[in-house]
Amino acid sequence: MAERMIRRTRAVARGALRKVDTHNDDIDERMQSIARHRASVLESQQEINRLEGEVEALMKEAKQEEHECMGLVAHFIETKSNASTYVDPMKLRKVLKDDKEFYACVKVQTGELKTFLSEKEIANIAQVTPGKVTGTKFEIIQPKTAVGKGGRK
Repeated sequence: MAERMIRRTRAVARGALRKVDTHNDDIDERMQSIARHRASVLESQQEINRLEGEVEALMKEAKQEEHECMGLVAHFIETKSNASTYVDPMKLRKVLKDDKEFYACVKVQTGELKTFLSEKEIANIAQVTPGKVTGTKFEIIQPKTAVGKGGRK
């Protein structure tokens, strides 16, 4: 007959496990609270967006450019794209005769270069500087797989 072995755990070890479970329960409780608040904020933001759309439509109808009420200002502003400057390398070469000065100023856009060279050819001539880790940041996210559970409406 096989002997049965019974192991006993120390009470201290069981107490330590309970502490970890307590932390997990506390974390779960706070994360559930965050989820409830985020849902509330999302509902509020949707209502704000709806009301802002109505204010915009009413202002267009009234041909108003600006309206102020209760410390809020609703107005139309012009939107602009970012300005860009392009320097022709041939013209720059004529101005900067010194090789060091010219090559210090010239950068090649790899997006454009891909139309003329393969990725392997670019890798052979490119110098890659990897990104640096600047620190850590804490965040609580809702993974994309969790968004939209419950099927289509």
